[in-house]
Amino acid sequence: LGVVYALYGVGYIIPATFLSQMASAQFHGQWLADLFWPCFGLAAATGVLLVSLRRPNPNTTGRWLIGTLWLQAAGVFACLLGSGPGLALGVILCGA
Repeated sequence: LGVVYALYGVGYIIPATFLSQMASAQFHGQWLADLFWPCFGLAAATGVLLVSLRRPNPNTTGRWLIGTLWLQAAGVFACLLGSGPGLALGVILCGA
């Protein structure tokens, strides 16, 4: 449980905390930097909606967990690209 929580912390909490600072630094205070929080929220809402549409099956819960961790890992690596599209992809993947 501690390892899973740590992975979620690295994949969700840390990027969500610093995405706005990364966007502000990338876009130098332009209005585009202000779009990252709402887009993160929309991606999170979309992810919750998609997961709620799946059929509950205890045998597939682990696969869903692993899938979300891989999405978050891809989002973290996309944020490391340091470009605008990389940050946008990171927001979508980490949020969802």
